[in-house]
Formats: sequence, structure tokens, C-alpha cells
Amino acid sequence: MRYPLLTVSLGLIISLVFFGCSGSKENLVVPTDLPEICRGIDFVAQPDMREVCGVRSSHFESYKNIPQQRYLINPKGASIVKKDKDIELRLPNTLPIPLPGSVASGLEFSQDKRLEYLKNTMTYKELFPAGQQRIKMFKLEIPLDNGVMQTLCFNLPEAIQKNDNRNKSHMATEIESLDCSDFENIVAKYEKR
Repeated sequence: MRYPLLTVSLGLIISLVFFGCSGSKENLVVPTDLPEICRGIDFVAQPDMREVCGVRSSHFESYKNIPQQRYLINPKGASIVKKDKDIELRLPNTLPIPLPGSVASGLEFSQDKRLEYLKNTMTYKELFPAGQQRIKMFKLEIPLDNGVMQTLCFNLPEAIQKNDNRNKSHMATEIESLDCSDFENIVAKYEKR
């Protein structure tokens, strides 16, 4: 061999390239609209369920814009979704509701945490004040991973009836945030004892 240093260095470079590529970690892209039966599945331990549930694997970090999420027990089908630094509550048939930063800092979003449902409670109130429109609102109490109980309140405004022929079954409802002290005051004022 005429160039032993060149041969050794070429062999070292080639081995680093092959060993470096083989150690890449597989990333899973889990969609936010998973069916109910797919929500508690660990797709790392059960790779045969990935195709059935619409989960893709990515060997590169190219899918950084896929939101991460945590599921709530109540209401059914609800989840908290993290997109970049923003966090929002997603309920079926509603527009996403932005949440305060205290929720984002108190929750962890990872593959393992995705499998743990947040054991929250929900209080729904439908009140009928005399001579006024019906009031629909609800309160969520969400236990965060840092040990804090986050209380969030929301108002469901009455849908505006339009006199057109559009199909209303696919229209999303917009939910308004409500101060929880206002929630308690409205319940105390209008709830029948």
C-alpha cells in the first residue's frame, strides 16, 4: 500500500457516514383529527396500527409544522393543540379557541404525554332568564403537568339564523372566552334554586 494514511482516513470517513445515517431517530407525524379508537395507542410500540390510524413516519425533521396535542376527557372529542408557541382548545364543530400562555407553560407535549388523557372536569350551564335569550356557557378545570389546576370559562353565543338555503350542518360555531368570575355571577343570578 502506497498511501496508508489516505486509506485509513477514507475508511474512517465512510464508516462515520454509514454509522451516522443508521442512528437517525424516527419521528412520527400524528394527525390532530385521529379517530376515537386510535387516541390511546402507542404507535412506537404498535407500528402495525400506524397505517390504519393515518400516522406517518418521518426520518427527517421536515414536518415541524405538525401540531402536538393532548386529549381531554370532557367534552368528548376535545383536545389542546400546540402550534409553534401558540396553544388552542379544539372542540368538535367549533373554531379553535386560543388559550392563555399559562396553559402552554404548564403542559408537556410529547409522544408519551399524548397517550395520557388530561383528567379535566366540565361544568355546563344552560340558563333561561325571564324575558332574555337563553344563556349557554361552560367551565373547564384542567389539571396541568406542573400541578396547577387551570380554570377556563366560555360562552356559547346563540347562532344567528340566516334566511338562505345554505347547509348549516357543516358550519363551525365560534365560542367566546368568559371571565370565570362572570361565569359564577351569572350562575348565581339566574340559576333556579
